[in-house]
Parts: sequence; C-alpha cells; structure tokens
Amino acid sequence: WDAGNTAGAGNTEACDKDIDAYGYYIDAGFMVGPVDLFAGYVFAKGDTDFSGTAADGPNVDKEDNAILNYGGSGDLTKLFLLMNNDTGVSINGMGVGLLTENSLDDGAKVVYGGANITPMENLTLGLVIGSASADETAPNVDDDYGVEYDFSVTYKIFDNLTYKFVAAFLESGDYWKGDLTSWNSSGDYMELVDVVSLFQELRITSY
Repeated sequence: WDAGNTAGAGNTEACDKDIDAYGYYIDAGFMVGPVDLFAGYVFAKGDTDFSGTAADGPNVDKEDNAILNYGGSGDLTKLFLLMNNDTGVSINGMGVGLLTENSLDDGAKVVYGGANITPMENLTLGLVIGSASADETAPNVDDDYGVEYDFSVTYKIFDNLTYKFVAAFLESGDYWKGDLTSWNSSGDYMELVDVVSLFQELRITSY
C-alpha cells in the first residue's frame, strides 16, 4: 500500500494513489530422511504505469511492490542471484536481484524447487532451480528474467564458525535487453551473457 498524494501547488506527483501493488508467496517442504525437499511460488504485482504529462514526470501513478524488500530475512532469498540484491551483479546496467529498483515496478512471478541434503550432522548440500518472469513490463520489453541453477555447501566447522560456498548460474532472459525495438551499433539485437557467480562466506556467530 502506498499513501496517496494530494493535489496542490508545487506537487509534481499530484495524483490519486490506490492499492495497485501487492504480493504473496507460498513455500512448502517435506523431509525424507536426510533430504529436505522444498518448492514455492512468489508473486509480486507489477505496476508499470506510464500515464502522466511532461509536467508531472513519467510513471507518476505507479507503486513499487514492497513484498520483495523483505527478502533479507531469508524467506524469499531461495535463488542466490534472482532473489538477492546483495551480490552486486548486473546485466545491461540493471541489478539482477529482484529486490532492486529495476524490477520492483515490473513485479515478479517466481517458481522454484530444490533440496537440501544433510549426509553428515555438520554438512549440508543444497540444490535449487527457479524460473522468473515479470508481471508487467514497459512496451516492447520481454517479461522473461531467466532460469537460475544454484549449488551450495554449508559446513559447520565449530559451533560458532560456519563455512558456506555457493555456485550460481543464471540463464539470462530477454527482459535484460530492455526495449526490444532498440538496436545496437552493429544492427543486431543486444546479445546477453549468462551469469556465473561463485560465493564464499566464513561466518562467526557470537553467543
């Protein structure tokens, strides 16, 4: 929900605001011995409204969807690249994580599934795959964010010391090309590169 502005002198965003942005997520899991299977769906409504005049500025009546901003707790960060805005990874100048401003306006529809395997008490291996698309986009912009594959290793060295490794691969979707009617200098549509990310973390927990 976004509080509305009131019309008045000097207010360049004088427009009616309503509840145009909302979202939800569903996550389910099932344990089979040392294997924790999980799957889920995330929806964040897009609101790409290009109404308004030059005096008002573009997108004067759009609502950023806040559901994705709560991913810092870990509940919504199932995918290391597409659902994480802390990696600093970008494609075509746009942040990859769905928590970035680039994609908040467009919303998201994410389906994911995977498994965490614990062969030893202090060792967990994780596998997850997810596919994401935008809910709404600007004209001539594709809605496909891409498909991501993640592998992780979490090893508890001591009670207060944990090592984590993540290898993430994103098969980039055409969303990152931006306006598909734009041409580059060679006369071809922009070609995207897939993203590979390797992450290591050594975390000390104080009690």
